[in-house]
Amino acid sequence: MKHLLSRVLALVVTLSISMGSSANISGNEFQTLCTYEAATFDAGMCMGYLQGVHEVYKSFASLTETNRFYCLPDNVTYGQAKQISLKYLEENPEILHLLAAQSIVLALTKAFPCEDGQ
Repeated sequence: MKHLLSRVLALVVTLSISMGSSANISGNEFQTLCTYEAATFDAGMCMGYLQGVHEVYKSFASLTETNRFYCLPDNVTYGQAKQISLKYLEENPEILHLLAAQSIVLALTKAFPCEDGQ
């Protein structure tokens, strides 16, 4: 687990550099953004943040096959990834203070671990 967390931290540094200051939200803030109705600005921020984390992750993962954390199936929607991330935060309140990007990567890694050869 410690090795996984250090790898996630390296990814989060990459995410923070790529996404700028908007990447510095905690799991608490992400959870709050994502609880608003679908048509609100905060709900859009939630989905945009999640998409940004995943797109930067895909770019990072394409550089090397050995540093992949999760393998999101093609048919998984961002809405489903949001629900998985929020459920993970709810079940692990001790990590709410971490950067939201870390929490999202940890949640998706648990839900969609890469199989050998992926």
